Amino acid sequence: MAFDDLQFTSDLVAHILKNRSIEPSRIYASGKSNGGGFVSTLACSSNGDEFAASAMAALALYIDCNANRGINVAPSCGGGRPRKILQAHGSNDQTIPYDALDNGYRHLPRINWWVGWWAQRNGCTDKQQPFESNGYQKVVWSSCMGVNNAVQHYKVDGLGHCWPDNTDQNNDYKEKTCGSYALDFTDKVLEFFGARTL
Repeated sequence: MAFDDLQFTSDLVAHILKNRSIEPSRIYASGKSNGGGFVSTLACSSNGDEFAASAMAALALYIDCNANRGINVAPSCGGGRPRKILQAHGSNDQTIPYDALDNGYRHLPRINWWVGWWAQRNGCTDKQQPFESNGYQKVVWSSCMGVNNAVQHYKVDGLGHCWPDNTDQNNDYKEKTCGSYALDFTDKVLEFFGARTL
């Protein structure tokens, strides 16, 4: 028996909307690693039309896994409207390397290519110069088919395969490369979602 995770997600959203008091214009998707990869897959499908915005950290790349396409060609996606995308990735991620090609992962694109493809899909015409803070860089694309700042990306210096967090993470169960960082991605996600509706 085959399973359709995208259709399951749409069915689940429909079920929740029918049985709970939920604002349909404020449904969001977020995930880390494999979960982030699924959020990306969802955003690249027509099933993603019902989500107001998506946020991913240290995402596993299930779509766009053909690095030979090059930086200037955005592979096509389904869906009928621009996608609002927020993404964070560590420069020291050894699971999904930021510069995958330079690390021998020939089937994966560089993260900055992947984010640029989302800007291209959204018709973004204005890429701001990277904003640098203590421990991370932020890039924003605006003028995206009538949606400002629709694609945003954080590159976190030295961070491994982690969700960026500025709390003390020196616990045994955490990766050593998670550490304590200046960026609290949860706050950024909530801010990004709070400003965006369908």
